[in-house]
Amino acid sequence: MNNSIFLTPSYFDGNQYLATFVNLLIYVAFLLTVPTILIFGLTFLKPKLSQNQQLNLYAFSSALLISIGMLGLLFEATESANVYVEQSLIHYETVYKNLIKIGMLVGGAVIGLTIVISFRFLYIHFTKQDHCNHSHNHSLHITNEHEDYQHKMKEHKPNIKAAWLVIILLLSHRTIDGFVLGGTVSLLTLDPSQINIGFIVSFNIHILIEVIIIHYRQIQFGEKKFRAALHNFYTTILIIPIMLIGAYVNPLLRQVGWILPIVNASGGVIITFMAIIELVPEFIHNKSMKTADWYKVLISFALGLVIAILILSFHEHTHETTSSYLSNQTKAVLSDPLLFNKLKQRFILSY
Repeated sequence: MNNSIFLTPSYFDGNQYLATFVNLLIYVAFLLTVPTILIFGLTFLKPKLSQNQQLNLYAFSSALLISIGMLGLLFEATESANVYVEQSLIHYETVYKNLIKIGMLVGGAVIGLTIVISFRFLYIHFTKQDHCNHSHNHSLHITNEHEDYQHKMKEHKPNIKAAWLVIILLLSHRTIDGFVLGGTVSLLTLDPSQINIGFIVSFNIHILIEVIIIHYRQIQFGEKKFRAALHNFYTTILIIPIMLIGAYVNPLLRQVGWILPIVNASGGVIITFMAIIELVPEFIHNKSMKTADWYKVLISFALGLVIAILILSFHEHTHETTSSYLSNQTKAVLSDPLLFNKLKQRFILSY
């Protein structure tokens, strides 16, 4: 037994799957309590932002998301690809190792960019409503939704659908988070003492920022504050089923080795692309700002970079190969009295 709040399989008669499920519920309670409070708190504390506050928020969040995409996910993809080719392809020549590594990283990036560009095109194509009745100097497909929003605010009612392009692309990052967090749960089930408080804190920080963006993005485009809060809550708890899948699938993905670099590279380019194409134009194209307001935007962008580095400094990059995964399984069995006794009985019966 141990003093950790997470439970080993011995609490469930050696059932590792049930232990993983219970630990998942415990982990979710830790991760989502504060974001849930913030979601509904924003409705009463700060229902709406001024235009300058919105620009500062977009500057801060774009810097944060670009850093997480480039320094977080893409760095993680590179590291895991290096580990895979060096430990799983020992007998390959260096040139082939490099080609395989390039294939994983570039292939993942191409997959991610294909997904995000295709989705953006289809979303704009199928959600536009009144674009045929007015002219633009350029195609809507080569501008961000902010410019279309400005037109709608002047001549038409705000279109909430325009807000959801950024929100959906932002939530695609949650898929990667869900798999990573689910894998963390499976590791904690084997060894509850490995809980990383810093990781939980850092994840809460960046999910809080995502919650704020999603809330005010909806308000900006005309959504009612209570509906915005409900939508925000629903999109937040969507991470739970993804974590559930990740908790049971992640150990298999780690054994395969080459899948995680592709997934991380794909997620990294999606969030980076989204931040640069959809969020940066929100403040970079604004020509009505005063000099003082522009410097506030620059400071917000710089602060986003600093906070991103702070968040990423909490992350521990663990790249588990097949041998290390089996080692953790063995360690869990030997340290768990019930599992060890069952193993011993099977060993005796086999003779």
